[in-house]
Amino acid sequence: MGNPLDSSQFVRLMDNRLRDVAEAKYKDLPSMIPRLFNMLSSDSAWEEFYSVGSIQDVPEWNGQLTYHGIAPGYATRIEPKEYAVGIQSERKLFDDKKYAVLDRKAEGLMEAAHRTREKKGVRAFNTAFSTAYDYMTSDEGVSLCSSSHTTRSGTSTSSGFDNSGTSALSKITIAATRLLMRKFRNDISERIDVGDDLA
Repeated sequence: MGNPLDSSQFVRLMDNRLRDVAEAKYKDLPSMIPRLFNMLSSDSAWEEFYSVGSIQDVPEWNGQLTYHGIAPGYATRIEPKEYAVGIQSERKLFDDKKYAVLDRKAEGLMEAAHRTREKKGVRAFNTAFSTAYDYMTSDEGVSLCSSSHTTRSGTSTSSGFDNSGTSALSKITIAATRLLMRKFRNDISERIDVGDDLA
């Protein structure tokens, strides 16, 4: 698999007696990225996201107005990386070949780009227990799946914040995990709806 491609590698393509020349062409799997991520377009070198905490419960009126503070959230920065590849070939190979098989390799570059995009997209889940992010940095400083999530509001994070764990795959563990997800809490420890429709 040399680079650039040359006639000595593809000497059989110079022979017009071949009955057929097949390309390694397979139907790609459908993209899962739009099902897993919120797709946003960007014209910037990076994008930053920030959150602001929730307001605590309203206290009973005692004749004087009570004021609540709001805790700041965490900032997240996403900085995409660039990827590039090309195919180089000697001119003689294209002049002498008898089959158009190499003429369509631009399609192959697009297929390779699609595969790479899908593989990089799933890394957020493959490395969910690691703080070594590929594209993202976060003020919180913990992994996506962690037993150490924190808030800046000062509320207890002893329950409803842990989203890491491992269990053997079974109907029972999926049901148990679904129940745990329904107990997730926001920055002031109030329960939130995380949308646990596993279908």
